[in-house]
Formats: sequence, C-alpha cells, structure tokens
Amino acid sequence: MRLSPMASVVSLVPFVVAVPPALALVMASSGLGCVGSSISQEDDRAAALEQGATADDLALAKQALAQLGGEGGTCRGCHTATPENIRAWGKAMQVVDAACFATTTLSPKQRVDCLRITPSDSASDFSPRKLGFYAAGASFAQTRDLFKAAFPAAQWNARWTDFQNQVGMPQGGTPMDEAAFTKVKGWMLRGMPQLDQAIGGRSTADGGTADSCVESTTPELAAHLTAMRTQGWAARLNDQSTPMFGCGAAASPLACLTAQTDITAQVTAAGVVQTVRKLHEQPLASHYWVRSSADGRYVGFGLNTASIIKDLTKPATAPLIKVAAKYDPFFLPSNDGFAFAGAASDNTIRLCRQSLLGDIAGQTAPAVSLLEPKCSVVGRAVYQSIGSALDGARYFVTFGDHENDDGGHDVKAPLPANFGAGARTTFIPMVNDGAAYRAETPVQQSMPGEGDVVLSPSTKLLVDRFSGGAKQGGYRVRAVRAVAANGATAVETPLRAQVCLKGAKATFSFDERFLATHQYVDRSESDQAALPQGSSNIVVADLVTGKKVRLTKMNAGQYALYPHFRADGWLYFLVRDMNTRVEYVAATDVAVRLGAP
Repeated sequence: MRLSPMASVVSLVPFVVAVPPALALVMASSGLGCVGSSISQEDDRAAALEQGATADDLALAKQALAQLGGEGGTCRGCHTATPENIRAWGKAMQVVDAACFATTTLSPKQRVDCLRITPSDSASDFSPRKLGFYAAGASFAQTRDLFKAAFPAAQWNARWTDFQNQVGMPQGGTPMDEAAFTKVKGWMLRGMPQLDQAIGGRSTADGGTADSCVESTTPELAAHLTAMRTQGWAARLNDQSTPMFGCGAAASPLACLTAQTDITAQVTAAGVVQTVRKLHEQPLASHYWVRSSADGRYVGFGLNTASIIKDLTKPATAPLIKVAAKYDPFFLPSNDGFAFAGAASDNTIRLCRQSLLGDIAGQTAPAVSLLEPKCSVVGRAVYQSIGSALDGARYFVTFGDHENDDGGHDVKAPLPANFGAGARTTFIPMVNDGAAYRAETPVQQSMPGEGDVVLSPSTKLLVDRFSGGAKQGGYRVRAVRAVAANGATAVETPLRAQVCLKGAKATFSFDERFLATHQYVDRSESDQAALPQGSSNIVVADLVTGKKVRLTKMNAGQYALYPHFRADGWLYFLVRDMNTRVEYVAATDVAVRLGAP
C-alpha cells in the first residue's frame, strides 16, 4: 500500500495483504542464485503470482463487502452495498487521498481545508459525499491527529468533534472498528480489485429493465384517491377547522398568505399559473431537507450540527427555536407531533408532541432538548418518514436505503438511485398513549432496487425512487398494509402506480393526489436541455390525471428544494441561492388550482 506522506503528522495503520500459500511457495523456491531459469519457469512464476494475487484480492473484496453491506454490515442501515455505491465511495476516497494527504506541500491546516466542500473557504462545511469512504474513519487516528496538528490545543478537539458530527458514518449506527476500516481503505485505494466478481449481479424489482420506466396506475389507487378526498388528513383537518397560517378568515385557500411578499414573476416557469409567496428569509445555513407543520405555522431546518424551527406567526426578528438535533425535521400530518434525526447525544430519531413548541413559546431563548417528557426515541437511523393513521391507533416511522441530498452545497446534479437487490426499508409501528409516542417492534421489508421511501399522510401509501440502470428509473407508488402475523405486525407493499419522472425524494399532498419533488437539472434530458446546469426546480405530478408540471425557473447557482405540502394544499419549498448566500421559504398555490373542481 502507498502510505500517505502525512505519516509524520497522522497515525496510519499499514495495510498488509497476506501472501497466498501458493505464492509463498513459488517465492521460496525461486532462489536468488537461479540466474539460469528458463523462460517457461518465469512464465509459470508470473502465472502463479497473478493467480495468487487474484485469489487474495477476491477474498479481500468479499471481506470488504461483508464489512460494508453484509448481514450486520456497517452501511446496511442506510445504503445498499451495490457496485455503484462502493465504487463511488472508493473513488471519492481516492480523490481526497490524492489531493489532501498524498501531496507533500500542504500544512496540516491546509489539509483540513482540503477536506471541505470548498477548500478555498475555511468556513465551508464538510460533506460525506466528498469524503467517500473516509467518512467512515472520521473518528479514527488519522483525522484526530490531523486536527490536533492543525489547530491550537484549546480548539482542535471541538473542531474535530464538529467534523465528526458533519461527516461521520454511519449516522445513528455502530461504526466499524479501526482495523476493519484500515483494511477496507487499503483495498479501495488500490482500486477495489475484484469488486464486480465478489458482489455478483443485481436485479430490478417488478420486472423493470435498465433505464426503463413504463407509466402505470391501478383501479385500487383510483379508489384510494377518491376516498382520501373526503376521508384523508386534508379533509380531517378542514373538518376540525384547523387554523392555517396566513389565512385568517379567508373563505378559500387561494385567498391565504396575501400579507406575504409576492415573488411569482421572479420564480415561475413559463406557462404555469400560480401565485408564489416568500414566507421567511435567512442567511444560507441549512443542509438537507426542510419540513413544515400541517398548519404551515412552523418550519424546521437542519443545520448539519444543530437544528432550528421558525414560528412564522412571530416577527422576523423573533428568536428562532433551537433544537438539539442535526437534521431531517418532520411534522406529523395530524398536526400534533414533530421529529428530528441525529438527535441529542445518541444520534437517534426523536418524536415529540407539537404542544411542546407552545410550551416554550414565551421563553427569551426558546430551545428544545428533545429529552423532554413529551419526546421519545422512535428509531436509531437517519432520514425518517412519518405518517399518522386516520383511526388514531397506529403510526409508522420508516427509514432505510437512501441518497443523501444537501441541495446546492455538495449536491448540484441529479442523484443516483443505486438501490440494489438487497435494498430494504424498516417500518416501525407506533402508538400514541396521550402523553408521548411509543415505538413497537420494527419490521424490515425487502424492496429490491428501491429506496428514498416517503410515507403518505395516512400511511396507506408510500412513494420511492427506483433504480433504472445508469439513472433513476422513476417513482413507484405502493400501498402499505399492516397485517397481523404470528402475534406481530407484518407489512405488505403491493405496487399501485409507476410515475416516469426523475427527481429527488418525493412527498404527497394531504389528499394524497399530488406528488412533489425537486429535480436537479440534467441537460441530457430533452425536457431540460435549455435549463441552466447547476440549478434545481420544483416539479409536481398529478396521480389522477397523470399531468406533470415544472413550477420554477431557477437560475444557475439557485436551487429550489424539498417541496412539502401543508393541509390546505399550499406547497412550501426552500430556495438556496448560492450566489447571494441566502435561503428563503416560499409557498405556491399551484396544487390548490390544479385540484379545484
């Protein structure tokens, strides 16, 4: 293995490949004085060397796969160890190793900055996507000693801890030990020999083929959507006269948010009829997704090492609510709970009653520790999706194979959909006991080729992204059935529709008729050829009519992201403007218009 020139600064464990017995025998019998060896003997020795190396590389590749994605594998809770994913992690590590560690001209501080998303900016964040497999070693000696050398004694540990919080993998799981990391790292830096041979083939779920998508729907989905018009969470909250932010005494959702700044002309794509309002603006700060409460009042942001909630009913100068979590806010469609991932000191998913936000509203510096009696642990992973059963008896939390998406920071192009044959999603049934939420036994569901699962508000449907070969194939809509099996809960997920649209994680409207997602521009797609590279837009698909509409026209360096509905049909989304370093929450009434009788 090539040892890093950083060896004088950081502690590296050498990577040693065991010599196969056959190769050892050849080496031992090839005496140094045998200058008269024949050509055929040399060929035999070369063949034995190649065979031994191949066999050893294959064994090592299988060991690496077991560490990454085998039963109990370190990455299995979030990602599938497909050849595409492993190769991407390894190649990213190789690039970082060459740029930041192998070169001899950088100081320790410059090496730290080299690891950042933007090396020229010492305030730039770190990203696991950039670091690749190095993210799995964030807590080990190499980075510890690097930070110790780069910063003063009073600072290095806090900076190293911040680095681990931002990139350390797996989040919410048990990391591999340092010896295992070193072995896999050495194999990746050598080019991941025998990877394809070790992992074997892959399959596509439901009969799909590479790069294919066939639009489809079913009578069962049509019946469900008809029922949700009068029985879903949109109808339920309307029947309960739930106040919607910015509506007051408005007789129609179209008359809401009139006090907010109109930015329709600024962001709307040609031919789209909608009104777009700006709700909140702040300096560029958040990472990953943004979500809002069912009534549109609260907006949650993950800041990568901390989180905040903005109460839109408060003045712009009012203090934000600080939350002791890293990312992935989520609000229950029943408007009575909220959750964050990477919470507290144990990086869990914690779900709290929404009334907690009212309890702290009068504080000078409002803050939520997620340790309050109204909060409970409901999972030990990242990227959660939560729905609320309409009968009030059962909730679901899901998490599983997914693609990280920090929108405009490190991710500026279409996300892959590298979900292999081993992809799976975990469903955790929950019950609401009136004071908090209680998680029951998790159920794991195999979902070959599918990931980024998001539940519908009623938990009766899910939508996910499916692999289509070199690119994402599209989206699948599945029913979610909880059934009793041997005294426990099992989950069935029959296919209900296939939507041929490319984008990021999708979300349902409260009547479950519409899907919304953001789409990074890919100019190789004919419908995006005229759009600026390095931007993203909001797209909505109507599951009743099949119509798809791109709502926004972002400029280069502007990313419209993370669309999500509130109960009355207004669609919230975030715009990150990397040019001006600001971000803002906007809302559009397009689904209200499209769904009008």
